[in-house]
Amino acid sequence: MTLDAKLRWKEHVKKKKEEINLKFKKMYWLIGRKSQLPVHNKMLLYEQVIKPIWAYGCQLWGCTKRSNLKIIQTTQNKILRSIVNAPWYVRTDDLHRDLKVKMV
Repeated sequence: MTLDAKLRWKEHVKKKKEEINLKFKKMYWLIGRKSQLPVHNKMLLYEQVIKPIWAYGCQLWGCTKRSNLKIIQTTQNKILRSIVNAPWYVRTDDLHRDLKVKMV
């Protein structure tokens, strides 16, 4: 966890986003758009590998500004779209509901 003097959590969220993106890039061949792996298995990988990165310490940094939470939410949405190969016009709410994934 990265703490700053005023507990704004901006640096922490930035580092978490970078860490999530790095892990996603490493796993893209498994959970990416062109992967032949079933969606169920892709979601298991997401839940076990990627979600714990942003969920760790969420009780502390979860009270940060909406703009910081939106950074993590946008990253989560990008990964979920890639997992199910959803086109741009599919609503994010529908994606979360169908995959039974809570929003950040």
